[in-house]
Amino acid sequence: MLVEPSATAPVRAPRPQVFTADIRPAVTLAVADTRKLLTGLGNDDVRRGGVWEVRPGQWRRYSEPWTAEGDRDAHLIGTVHCLYDKPTRYMTTLYRATLTGRGVMQGWTFDALLEDVLWHGGLTLGDCARVDIASAPRVYAEPVIRLP
Repeated sequence: MLVEPSATAPVRAPRPQVFTADIRPAVTLAVADTRKLLTGLGNDDVRRGGVWEVRPGQWRRYSEPWTAEGDRDAHLIGTVHCLYDKPTRYMTTLYRATLTGRGVMQGWTFDALLEDVLWHGGLTLGDCARVDIASAPRVYAEPVIRLP
């Protein structure tokens, strides 16, 4: 039997399976390395035949390029979360990684995701400085959809 939600009850949007790992110790990048990395990610933009989408504080890896504007056949593989100007000014800290169920099924690991993003700046995990951070920022809650 189907149950219809009441007009006042919030309905949680369905969310695909996501695996999250806090990067400890966190990876830190100097400003020159961040600039090279962001330039590399920009050259590999999912809207222009690449597989990465850069958002403020998030770098997202897709399975393939988007085929046309608004037509997103590509699937999200994982996300690297970062903080700018942390732990000090002009530094970038990579503090969390997420993988989707599809990414895990395709054989992706957290280390592989980090190595893939760092490759765009000519870096590896072994090249990067590491820092202990007290706690990572909270992950935003799932979106809540209110029915009319």
